[in-house]
Amino acid sequence: MNSEAKPKKPHHHGDLRRALITSSMTLLAKGGSAALTLRRAAAAAGVSHAAPTHHFGNLDGLRSAVATEGFLLFCDAMERHVQAAEPAPRARLRGLCMGYLEFALSHPSLLDLMFREERSFDKDAALLAASTEAYQALARTAAPFVSAAHPARVTEAQIWSFIHGYAVLRTSRRFGQQAEDPSGDAAAILSLLDRLELAPSSQKPDAPL
Repeated sequence: MNSEAKPKKPHHHGDLRRALITSSMTLLAKGGSAALTLRRAAAAAGVSHAAPTHHFGNLDGLRSAVATEGFLLFCDAMERHVQAAEPAPRARLRGLCMGYLEFALSHPSLLDLMFREERSFDKDAALLAASTEAYQALARTAAPFVSAAHPARVTEAQIWSFIHGYAVLRTSRRFGQQAEDPSGDAAAILSLLDRLELAPSSQKPDAPL
């Protein structure tokens, strides 16, 4: 008689919740939204299949946690490019857009999860906070272009629609064969932002939404 016990799932030391989010992001990157399930996330993290339920409740809870992490990474990408840009408002705006595009090209499935699937922003305080932080990065960079003729909500919507639309079209390969390095095309396309007028220096911009 074989007295050997069946191998157990390894006990996870440290931050199990973080490990499950990390494994979920890996699944998402490799197989898209359909690849992300509670059972697969647990298997990828090397823990019991019940572990995700304990931490997130259900699949929507797990996806919201992944989306929250996505918005934090997204905000960091935009801020890094803004800080690396020249201090002029237009250069910082271009930097923000390049950070947006960099994130989209590096994490297309994550971007899809964050923006195209319904998320419970009103029920998840962490998700709401992370998404608001990302939006405020855009609002701060757009602020110098806000004026009485072009209020904050309009200016921010113009910029957001412009860069998000381009990012989604590029990640979905709607432009056919494309260079691996998007900076050349993106710089030319982002030149359309040069049409945005700076607010008069004597005018205090509207507060962002």
